[in-house]
Amino acid sequence: MGIRVRGTETMASILPDPANLILEKVTNDDQGILICARSRQTAVVCPKCGSPATKVHSRYVRTVRDLAWSGIPVRIQLRVRRFFCEKPRCPFLVFAEQLPNLVVRYGRRTVRFEDRIADLGLSIGGNPAARLSRRLDGRVSRWTVLRAVRKRAALQCPTPKKLGIDDFAFRKGRRYGTILVDLETRRPVDLLPDRTTETVKNWLSTRKGIQVITRDRSVAYAEAARAGAPKAVQVADRWHLMDNATQTLRDVVTRQSPDVRRTVRELNRQLSPDPDPMPKPERKPTLRQENQRAIREGRIEKKVSLWEDVRAMYAKGVSFREIGRRLGIERHTARKYALAETFPEMARYPVRPKLIDAFTEHIDRRWREGCYRIVLLLKEIHALGYRGKRSGIVRYCSKRWGSRPTGEALPKVIAAPSSRELTWWLLLPEEQLEEEQIAVREAVQEESPDIAAATKLVRRFHALVRKRERKAFDQWMKDAETSSVKELVGFAKSLAGDEAAVRNALSRKWSNGQVEGQINRLKLIKRQMYGRAKFDLLRLRVLYQG
Repeated sequence: MGIRVRGTETMASILPDPANLILEKVTNDDQGILICARSRQTAVVCPKCGSPATKVHSRYVRTVRDLAWSGIPVRIQLRVRRFFCEKPRCPFLVFAEQLPNLVVRYGRRTVRFEDRIADLGLSIGGNPAARLSRRLDGRVSRWTVLRAVRKRAALQCPTPKKLGIDDFAFRKGRRYGTILVDLETRRPVDLLPDRTTETVKNWLSTRKGIQVITRDRSVAYAEAARAGAPKAVQVADRWHLMDNATQTLRDVVTRQSPDVRRTVRELNRQLSPDPDPMPKPERKPTLRQENQRAIREGRIEKKVSLWEDVRAMYAKGVSFREIGRRLGIERHTARKYALAETFPEMARYPVRPKLIDAFTEHIDRRWREGCYRIVLLLKEIHALGYRGKRSGIVRYCSKRWGSRPTGEALPKVIAAPSSRELTWWLLLPEEQLEEEQIAVREAVQEESPDIAAATKLVRRFHALVRKRERKAFDQWMKDAETSSVKELVGFAKSLAGDEAAVRNALSRKWSNGQVEGQINRLKLIKRQMYGRAKFDLLRLRVLYQG
């Protein structure tokens, strides 16, 4: 059945390239809508020699897929002409006319259909784009989507004046790449396959006009910036400066961890002055336990009666074999009972060693110190190597110590914090901490002069970086270099080796915050690709700005 189409505007919306096509008719069949069209070009240029050709050799029909109409598949049946090349020495004697705005050479889909597939693939990935395309334009496989994406050329961004550099992980701990972001437009400029100094230097040396480069504390990026863009001003990222200072304090806490644990134990003794264990209460046996005891006693009585019968028969001179036959027992059992002067006790299976046995001494000591919380005890013995479950320690404590009387308040017991936890307790303001955390912080600083000194200097460093106090930085460097804490002395030396970039961070507004946001977006895209995050595809999707 034919479909009438009137008006040039309607033709322009139907045909992909209405300036070079003539619409002949539109029909529909069981495969969808079929558009018949032909070229309106009068003169065609030879693709080899560039000379115009007007002499037609022959015609043929070419069918390509186009965008669907309301979910109905559309095909364009195009009548294409072949021309003679009129230049005598041209290697192309005959060539077919091309319509680059409609379909590429040897293509089976129109240019706008290919663009739709590529846009979907760049936006949401291969499999999601294939699923969505089935609803919009008909069946398209994920391989088709990936091929369309790879055909798309990456955007050529202008050279940024303010550039941010940072690394990202293809596989954490093994392989890394580099992302470069225009800080003014807040768009990624390029992705590099690694984070080596040579790769970044080569990229920077081909771009002229970069004025500011923000980066983390990486030595490789610092050397690359000096070699590739020597006129650019390097700015250290403020967040990384504060994070390095926090890590320095954590190193001090880790070194002092034995003193920290001893301080927390002393604090627990002060909070629970009565560390004596509670006496084990007498428990009434349950009905099941009573039944099991009765069954066990009945079995023993039966065995004792059997032993007496065997002894009586053996005294009368009956053989072991005959005793076994009469009483229905084995000959070896009859011999054992007959030779036993007293009733032989039933053999008990050897008790298997339990996982908790190696940690009972620690549990008993902590219980005597006043730690009655199973959760804290379990955490401590896990740190010592316990691989069992909570039920093991519950069963042991119940049998060994019993339970505390109902209604009696448990003493406050503080678990020794990890190095990371204590570092944040030392740095956070008091209104964000609990009473026990404040008590631990004050006790630790009182007992450890190194932790107290490091905490004070790190807090000062955080404050001057937040407020960008460049003058206060000079005094802080003097105090850190003359400090008795070796970790702070090393941190101050590292800042002195990158002093220009650190001072620029305290005086300029630029930082790597936007770069970190782009890395977060990159991670999301990488994880959406389900193992298809090869560098070329990942780079196209990250740089895509549709």
